[in-house]
Amino acid sequence: MKEQIGVCSRSVFGVEPCQMSFLFFLMYAAAAGGVLALLESTPGCAQEFKIKGGTQQLSECLAQRVGWKNVRLGSAVMAIWQDAELARVMTTNDTFLCRAVIVTCPPHLA
Repeated sequence: MKEQIGVCSRSVFGVEPCQMSFLFFLMYAAAAGGVLALLESTPGCAQEFKIKGGTQQLSECLAQRVGWKNVRLGSAVMAIWQDAELARVMTTNDTFLCRAVIVTCPPHLA
């Protein structure tokens, strides 16, 4: 079971087991129907669906829709502040005001 938790932690959450709460892991696994349901690729399990051509297509399609000029690469986000109307995003290079922010990093980094 210890090996399954390690594999699940790395593949599903993108972190080492020591980097996440065991209580969160148990709650998440219970909601999914068990640890194996998070890892298996059989019908009804978490890994059932795959994207033909790879997941990079999601980023590329999103960038096309919002316009490549609105995509900033190599600018680490330092903070995001949001109120009822706008969000302010501070990067290492600039600050942006916007109506919405799409966060695409793994949950443990968000």
